[in-house]
Amino acid sequence: MSGGTILNKLQNTLLLFATLMSLSVTAQSDVLRLVGGSLEEGQSAQFPIYLQDVSGSGIDTGDQNIGAVSIKLTVPAGLITAASFQKAGVLESHPIFLEFDQTDLSQNLLLWYVAFGVEVPFTLDPADPGDLIGYLNLTAAVNPPSSVLSFNPNADETFITDWSGGLSNTLANGKLTGDFQLINLVDPGGDPVPVINSFVANPAQISPGQTSELSWSVSGADTITIDQGVGNVSGSGTQNVSPASTTTYTLTANNSNGSSSAQVTITVSDPQAPVINSFTAVPSSIQAGSSSTLSWDVSGADSVSLSPGIGTVASSGSREVNPDATTIYTLSATNQAGTVQREVTVTVTQTGLPTINLFSANPTVIQQGDSSVLEWNVQDAEDISISSSLGQSYQGLQQAGTVTVSPTATSQYTLNAVNAAGSVQQSVTVTVETPQGAPTIVSFSYYPEEPDIGEEYELSWNVQAGDAVTTLLLETHDASWNLTSLAGSRTFIADETRSFTLTATNEFGSDQHTIEVRVRGVFEIVAFVVQPETVFKGQEATISWLVTEADSVLIKPDVGVVDASGQATVTVNETTTYELIAKREEEVKKATAEVQLYQLEEGEFTYFPLIRDSSTWKTDVGLVILSPVQIRFDAYRFDQEGALVEAFTNQKLAPYESRSYAFNEMKEPESWLKVWNKMDNVGSVGLFGWANIQTRQGDQLAAYPALRVTADSLLVPHLAKDTNFYTVGAAVSGINGGQTSFRSSSESYFIGNLAENQAATWDFRELMAGDLEQSNGWGTISGESAMEQRLAGLEFFGRTPQTGLSQIVGVTLDDQTAEELVFAHIAKDVNQFWTGCVVINPQEEDVTLDILVFNDEGEMLEGGPASEVLAAGAKKTVLVDRYHNGLAEGTSWAIFKASQPVFGYMLFGSYSPDDRFSGFQSVKAPSQTLCFPDTAMSTEEGGWTGLALVNNNSSENQVRLVLLNEKGEEKGEVILTLAPMKKFIGLVKTVFQGQTLEKGDKVMAFAASPIAGFELYGKNKETLGGILAFPWNF
Repeated sequence: MSGGTILNKLQNTLLLFATLMSLSVTAQSDVLRLVGGSLEEGQSAQFPIYLQDVSGSGIDTGDQNIGAVSIKLTVPAGLITAASFQKAGVLESHPIFLEFDQTDLSQNLLLWYVAFGVEVPFTLDPADPGDLIGYLNLTAAVNPPSSVLSFNPNADETFITDWSGGLSNTLANGKLTGDFQLINLVDPGGDPVPVINSFVANPAQISPGQTSELSWSVSGADTITIDQGVGNVSGSGTQNVSPASTTTYTLTANNSNGSSSAQVTITVSDPQAPVINSFTAVPSSIQAGSSSTLSWDVSGADSVSLSPGIGTVASSGSREVNPDATTIYTLSATNQAGTVQREVTVTVTQTGLPTINLFSANPTVIQQGDSSVLEWNVQDAEDISISSSLGQSYQGLQQAGTVTVSPTATSQYTLNAVNAAGSVQQSVTVTVETPQGAPTIVSFSYYPEEPDIGEEYELSWNVQAGDAVTTLLLETHDASWNLTSLAGSRTFIADETRSFTLTATNEFGSDQHTIEVRVRGVFEIVAFVVQPETVFKGQEATISWLVTEADSVLIKPDVGVVDASGQATVTVNETTTYELIAKREEEVKKATAEVQLYQLEEGEFTYFPLIRDSSTWKTDVGLVILSPVQIRFDAYRFDQEGALVEAFTNQKLAPYESRSYAFNEMKEPESWLKVWNKMDNVGSVGLFGWANIQTRQGDQLAAYPALRVTADSLLVPHLAKDTNFYTVGAAVSGINGGQTSFRSSSESYFIGNLAENQAATWDFRELMAGDLEQSNGWGTISGESAMEQRLAGLEFFGRTPQTGLSQIVGVTLDDQTAEELVFAHIAKDVNQFWTGCVVINPQEEDVTLDILVFNDEGEMLEGGPASEVLAAGAKKTVLVDRYHNGLAEGTSWAIFKASQPVFGYMLFGSYSPDDRFSGFQSVKAPSQTLCFPDTAMSTEEGGWTGLALVNNNSSENQVRLVLLNEKGEEKGEVILTLAPMKKFIGLVKTVFQGQTLEKGDKVMAFAASPIAGFELYGKNKETLGGILAFPWNF
């Protein structure tokens, strides 16, 4: 490079710095700044990105902290060959909730989005250029068509938000200024062409009739022109323009070596109506005299008012109201585009006096020292108390309850119930009596002390009762006698050990004594059993025995000499007959008991890879039969070491019957369940299962379907690279065993040597020892000998504790792929919910991927993703949220078509701080018969269950929805006619109006043509679980 060229570049750099220092920032506006410069052709360089948080912009650090940044830019074609974004500066050492770089130079698009997992300490009102947040990495083309690289920002999708996501500063609303500076592309071997140091429009977006200022700085030019009627201009200056519509201005600079050009676009937009982001009344129903709080948040309004009786208010805020009667409040927001309104209703209920439904004492008459129970039931009381005439009182009582009292003398108890309307009282009296002359059993005995069988023995008694008439009753388990004398005896023949009870009663009370007459029994083996009678190889069984009157007891094999009664635990490796040998003097008695190994007959297996039970977790498991015949099954629960810890044998289910099992307070914090579905020569039995793993306090829920097949290799679709999330894996060696490993990005990580029926759980971040962030985001689990060991698996991922959020989702693992995948759930309300659709190419060659998108009515939408090539081993994520839409607007469901089989799954949820999410695999094989098995949440307070159907057919489809109880009995039905490609969504309570939902209820769908379906359920806004509907083809 010549010295003249170096000097020229130095001069250009100094001029550029001076120009940047002179730029002014609009008051009340934050600034996103990309610092430009020079870049040699064919070379790469980094250009810093800064954020200036300016006071009064609405999102100010320390008040409303910044939570996300989005940059969307278009660039001229052919100037750069590579581009990427990289976080730096204040973002370098802080957890990131979500980050993606969707730069696509084939579309001339640069797109970077980053959301923070914690509050990032930005500087309020920093000096220029601001806080460093990242770099734009660029590689210049060789011989580019222009020597100036300019950036055209998207005004709506270039923004910052606060940490809750509720406030946004965008280029469009004027609360954010974009300073994206020019980059000059330099030919290192040529003579210098003019350098355009800057060319900007401020503001870049205006309304009709408004003015924007063009400003520029150029060096090394002989002539400079700006089109669109501006004409020739000097080397630096400004020009006000007022275009009637969106206009692109081109600055062209010429000298004897060539020309340079740069463009800016001024967007002229129609005024937008105000947006009412939220308007609520909490609570929405109050008692007369109480208050409700109105809260609202409005953006883009010149004025905001509340009626009736309030008037003009700020754009966001709250106001306490005390209406005397039910009132409708109207929020009105106005700007030059017009007025929008929203209403909320505060319902006022008039309060009456409390109602005492019950106040009683039981018993009302007691003996001194005894107790009586006071019971009450009250409605509509704010305060409840009980006082006694002896001075005792009980305060702060519940609406219904009991209390035990022991007055020393007769006492009147008064219940007082109070609310805003007044008070009511009710009284009961407990009478206390003093006993006199109650009988006393002085003695009750027998002789001889231990009679032999057939020998006589004598019972004798003595009772004192004064002058009162007293009755005596002698009882044993199979007879009773009324005795006539207060002192006496009775003779019996010893036939067995017996208990005798003597009861003496008169008008003043009673007394009772019990004695046991132990009879020396016959020498015999009373019991000798082995439980369970059938075990798996290597499992334990328990031998129990009871022998009477023996001198010695021996059990063989393996046990030895034992006491006359007891238990022993043995490990069984083959079918074994145990023998008990008992001796008394010269007499010998023997007994046998056999334990057999399971010989599993023909059948199917259903696997639940993880059952959690601890002080934090519990698990509920459900089974449902979809075949039209009764089936038999056994269920076996194993610990992680493969030991059988619980069995449910000889279970039966009638057609469409379901059953649930609660795993609570077990000894094993983690275990797994295998269900053996016996076929009875009817072919596939159609037994399906699902599990709900949830915290005991109810703030986390993960639902997953049981696996009906095992595989030699399991595809693990999701590895959370973000440190705010954890990913946990679980694997079960269902058939055979061997060394088991996880493989990702050509690396292998050893899980363990799993024998048959053994299981393992692990944290992927610990297993991969720091490699997770560099992986391709998915992998496989398999054994050393792929065709021998068969596995079942599950993965969980959720928030780490430091986020303060706690939701989880579970996805079962298999090896099932398809060329056509149905993504049945894509949330349309992106202001409340986000959706991620993921497809993985597990093939060793590239595949072509086409995505078809539809709305609820079945209309195919334009503007969806173009056909693309998915590289071998690649993973593609399509995100639909409030900031970006990787599909067309209004998309409700989608079909992903690939040239080779691929794997798909989806995640969906709500935003922080609500932060519920769930997920499941995409639908691979729609069916004419579907089962929605779990409606239990709908029976709980605040709980709900929703179901969805997708008619992925090009013709109309009639569907019969049937509500069945736990026994499979029909409770109600609804007939639906679905248009081609139409989606149906409904709450179960709404679909089957008039039906009372009970635990164990399920919904069956019988369709004329195959359909796809899923169900979601949860409680209030605390939890969210989801599973695909079970497909059945008998």
